[in-house]
Amino acid sequence: MNICNSPERKSAKIFLPFPPYLPSILLFVFFANCAVDLHGQITFAGQQLEIGPLRSDQVTPGRGAYAGAIGEGNSVSGAGSLAVGNQNVMQASGSNSLLIGEANLGSEALNCALIGAGNSVAKDEEGNPSANSLVTGTGNQAGGTRNGFLAGNGNASGNAENCSALGRQLVNIWEDCTVVGRNNIYQDEAGPLVDAGVLFVVGNGAGAEARTNAFEVYADGTVVIPKRQGDILMGEFGEPE
Repeated sequence: MNICNSPERKSAKIFLPFPPYLPSILLFVFFANCAVDLHGQITFAGQQLEIGPLRSDQVTPGRGAYAGAIGEGNSVSGAGSLAVGNQNVMQASGSNSLLIGEANLGSEALNCALIGAGNSVAKDEEGNPSANSLVTGTGNQAGGTRNGFLAGNGNASGNAENCSALGRQLVNIWEDCTVVGRNNIYQDEAGPLVDAGVLFVVGNGAGAEARTNAFEVYADGTVVIPKRQGDILMGEFGEPE
């Protein structure tokens, strides 16, 4: 039977939970309470939102070109950047970055995002900037990190590309590496294990001064499980020599 031509077919009715003219009323209320100044200020319902100059020749002190800030105590000097929240700082040495939350700091940060509180993205000791990285959580620090991702509390990354740390008080200084868990080992008595060729680490340390690893994978195929598993003593596994 052709349902489309059936005499019993009834036209559908769309029920809206609000009057059809409500969106128009809301738009009217918004623009009635909103004043826009293209040189830097937007005022809505008595609250001022700071937006940077829309042209590079209109730069004002403390505000980068095409930069903006929404909240209290934000400072955005980096061009093309936006801060939302309180006490966020984007320095002029960075650009095209986003800071959301409280007391986040962007310095030498290019195309980065900081979401949370007390996070920082900056250059490393050799002067390499951080770029294309996402930092979220509290107290995370990315220094000279490119294409990095930090999530959690108190994590840190060094001069490395394509690295990530997800957990608590982790340190990742290796390229193409992911570190998860908490308080992983990243150095020995001789110093940081920069050239270790690590690809994946599970940290299970008790604290910043008591760092241990539960699992390690290296670029040459070696797998390390330091702790005894039941009656089996674990150790290093890889290609037999």
